[in-house]
Amino acid sequence: GLDIGGSFIKVVQLHKKNGKAVLDTYGEIALGPLAGLEVGQATNLSVDKLVEAINDLFVEAKVTSRDIMFSLPLTSTLLTVIEMPDLGDAKLKEMIPIEARKYIPTSVSEVSLSHWMIPRLTRTYIDPDEEEKNKGTNTKKVDVLLAAVHNDIFEKYNAIAQKIGATSVGFEIEVFSTIRSVMGHDNAPAMIIDIGAANTKVIVVEEGIVRSSHLTNVG
Repeated sequence: GLDIGGSFIKVVQLHKKNGKAVLDTYGEIALGPLAGLEVGQATNLSVDKLVEAINDLFVEAKVTSRDIMFSLPLTSTLLTVIEMPDLGDAKLKEMIPIEARKYIPTSVSEVSLSHWMIPRLTRTYIDPDEEEKNKGTNTKKVDVLLAAVHNDIFEKYNAIAQKIGATSVGFEIEVFSTIRSVMGHDNAPAMIIDIGAANTKVIVVEEGIVRSSHLTNVG
């Protein structure tokens, strides 16, 4: 697992034993000194500088695997919940790229889209005005979590993967990793605040599902 942040790069290596994840090693390296800054300060390094830092980190932490799972930063991601007619997954796949244009502040061709159907909550407040407005209509609605990631971030990370000799590459948006690491099995509504060096992420989670995410350029 490789997390390239603004001020540090962090790595963790795991292997599976008897169906369970076992920790092999972990480590981190500060990026500030590579940019002539103090440790902990935010940077914006080139791909070659990042590759240099990652290789140094792999040596120091004794990382042996090159099956890499990258953490995708929220700064390059749009996460939003949209309401769609419940017409089945196949039809939704056709409709979502069209609907996404309303929410994405760039061309749909510049991003990669994924979506997840959100299960209906067992305890959901029903707005009486909405209930009255929808009375008599048979169209069921479904909440869909829409994720859009800029294609240039994939190009950057794939370039890094090639230079560090990755044998396989995967990606996960960082907020999902954060939720798993801090929420456990608690289904109560919660707000997660992640204060980084350059940005602060605020995530609202209910029953383990992202309901809202916000990013501020303060760290």
